[in-house]
Amino acid sequence: NPEVTAPGTVVPTVAARSTDTIKISWKKVKGATGYQVYRYDTKLKKYKQLKKTTKTTITDTKLTPGTSYAYKVRAYTVNGTKTIVGKVSKSVKAVTRPKTPQIVSVKKKGTNKADIKIRTVKNVKGYRLYEYMSATKKYKLIGKIEGKTYYKYNSKTKKFTRDTKSKVAVTTKKSAIQVTIRTANVNLKQYRRYRYKVRAYVIYGGKTVFSGYSNVKILNR
Repeated sequence: NPEVTAPGTVVPTVAARSTDTIKISWKKVKGATGYQVYRYDTKLKKYKQLKKTTKTTITDTKLTPGTSYAYKVRAYTVNGTKTIVGKVSKSVKAVTRPKTPQIVSVKKKGTNKADIKIRTVKNVKGYRLYEYMSATKKYKLIGKIEGKTYYKYNSKTKKFTRDTKSKVAVTTKKSAIQVTIRTANVNLKQYRRYRYKVRAYVIYGGKTVFSGYSNVKILNR
């Protein structure tokens, strides 16, 4: 039999992700019979084989929302009873999307404030809050919550600044955490109804990964 050379190196990329899945794909390597996919095990502190496949994509399932994972892929060729492996690829990393938080209630607070109570989710950096603008008939980003701090958003400068007038109270009940925001960014005198929604986010690799938008809660004057 002619000598069989080792297959080339795989270049994996992140093709898609959800709250509990990550899809990794790569281009077909010439001469490869199949591929060995490895995932980093944080407990063992090393890469462990996840699956062998003849396809050029794999979907890792049953993952934890808002959590980072790292993968490597290696092509292999079968020649009779002998398996010849290529070089292990560079790692490709991804984070699953956070679970979607929910707004529990919205209540009027004084003449120009609103109490917004959010049922939070685990493994997130913070939450972005959106308000429905009657003039534009669109939702507008008005602020974010990180820890016990609320930051208001300036749409002109596209920057967040800490709002010392707003308070964030964190309470624990069973396994859920509820965050209460008292925001002065709304004018409750002009309109009768106020709609809010929120989404969670994580920061990974310098990029922001968002959850889906929450349910919409309405405040009636």
